[in-house]
Amino acid sequence: MDKNIKILVVEDSPDLMKAISMKLQTHGMKPILATNGEEALLMLRENPDVVWLDIYLPKINGYEFLKIVRGNKATTNLPVVVVTNSAGHQMRKELEQLGILDFFVKADSRLDEVIDRIQTHFDTAVKS
Repeated sequence: MDKNIKILVVEDSPDLMKAISMKLQTHGMKPILATNGEEALLMLRENPDVVWLDIYLPKINGYEFLKIVRGNKATTNLPVVVVTNSAGHQMRKELEQLGILDFFVKADSRLDEVIDRIQTHFDTAVKS
């Protein structure tokens, strides 16, 4: 298990951001925090291993952020896990076409579920 995973968390709710950050740290992961899509683009300089992305964000929303990430040669393959309040089938389909690693609805998911999915991805990638 890689304990040095850097996760760019893009979330505009301060309380949820704090909870995610604390939970990631208890799992030995390093959170990089951004409260909007514009800030998240700047934080890509920190070379995160994965992005934890909300969709409804100020300035640049998560969908636009993801399109920018996919359009950049340096970040086109960056794993992105979407964690949002929207459960719309069409939105999920569009996000999957942009190559997201996984999709979670906040109300239906626990933080540990999302973290386990991220960890499983990296454990599998290391074995490949």
